Amino acid sequence: MKWRSEERMKISTLKQEDSKMTMAKLPRTKFYSLLAATALALPVLSLTPAPADAAKKLTITVISGNTHHYAPIGAVIKAFMPKVDEILAKTGNYKVSWIKGFGGQVVKVRGELEGVQTGLGDLGIVPGPFHPSKLSLYQIGYVTPFTSVDLPTTTAAMGKLLATYPEMGKQAERFNQSVLGLAGTAENYAIWTKKKITRVEDLKGMKIGAVGSNAPWVSSVGGVPVILKGLATVYSSLKTGVYEGSVLWQQVMAAFKFCEVTPHQLNTGFGAISNALLTANKDSWKK
Repeated sequence: MKWRSEERMKISTLKQEDSKMTMAKLPRTKFYSLLAATALALPVLSLTPAPADAAKKLTITVISGNTHHYAPIGAVIKAFMPKVDEILAKTGNYKVSWIKGFGGQVVKVRGELEGVQTGLGDLGIVPGPFHPSKLSLYQIGYVTPFTSVDLPTTTAAMGKLLATYPEMGKQAERFNQSVLGLAGTAENYAIWTKKKITRVEDLKGMKIGAVGSNAPWVSSVGGVPVILKGLATVYSSLKTGVYEGSVLWQQVMAAFKFCEVTPHQLNTGFGAISNALLTANKDSWKK
């Protein structure tokens, strides 16, 4: 990703109110609005347009082990990439050729952090909960459940923490990458089961799939947490009895059709989580 150093200026003239308005008008695309806002923080080019044939072509590989059904990836595809293209089109200096390395094409689920670190991807969508020790400061939502079920609010709060405390950014920098922004992941975690559950006590002894960081939510009420390997394996694991339910959110239940095997929801109000990191390989960013 070669940006001329003299052209590294921020898009300070674009009003933040526009992104807020979009978020308010399009609640169903809140993931996309939040990621599009991240694009506004990218280094931009000279405001003097260049001839179309002078545009320098850049190839940027974006990686994740998950598929586009995972909302942060959908946000990158439908909001972040188009916003970057829109910004660059105003100058005519650069044109990006995007390589979408999703769904295990480049890295497997849980391999995103290392994939960006080693340069397999220029950018990566890194699910924070898969790295509780390496990205411990991004697990705040899992140790403070029952807060907000409003995803834009939790995302804004996490963004504020990232901007205020340099330690958060430094955690990712240890793995040769910088955090460009955070995306909302879950609008409200709930417990989904094969059999109907009417009270928390009914979970005692049940095997419940959890991401890892939220395993204490299960064990604290007597359930048996089983660590999810990745969203792609949840359906078969539920169907074959590896676990009898899972701690997930409504969007992913519908997108991956998990509700076909676990149709019963116990709305515990665990709350929204925003800790999917959009990171950039530091070597690529310098070029």
